[in-house]
Amino acid sequence: MQKAVLRISNLPNTFAEAPMKKFFNQFGRVLHTKIWRSQRTGNSCGFGFVQFEDLEVAKVVNQMMNGYLLFGKILKSEFVKDAQENLFKDQVIGENKQVFMQKINRPYSEEEFTAEMEKVKKIYAEKQEKLAKAGIEYQIPDVIAVDLE
Repeated sequence: MQKAVLRISNLPNTFAEAPMKKFFNQFGRVLHTKIWRSQRTGNSCGFGFVQFEDLEVAKVVNQMMNGYLLFGKILKSEFVKDAQENLFKDQVIGENKQVFMQKINRPYSEEEFTAEMEKVKKIYAEKQEKLAKAGIEYQIPDVIAVDLE
């Protein structure tokens, strides 16, 4: 049995796997959907794959989706020849985000905490100065250090 896998290009950034599967299910049974994402940010790369149960349905969808306007974007559709078995497996995303969150959530020493608070106060002072130069009368609330112990 030939695989009925389509590559859909120029997808809107807000289009995720679940809505994509729901959208294409109106044509016929969808086995898998996959939106390709940046490994660094997790954001959509603008293209994805849809696997249909029936090849004939995939042919019809391919014709219909070529040039289809969706959320202000014109979609392009093409068959994927020799689709790999692992095409629809989970993609590892956001390792940098995990490292960042571990760094943020680690316990700070008293000196590190004080240094971070000074940076934040300096940023707030610069923003307050920009507001004053622009003629905007607004007082940014002071930074309050919270002890979480």
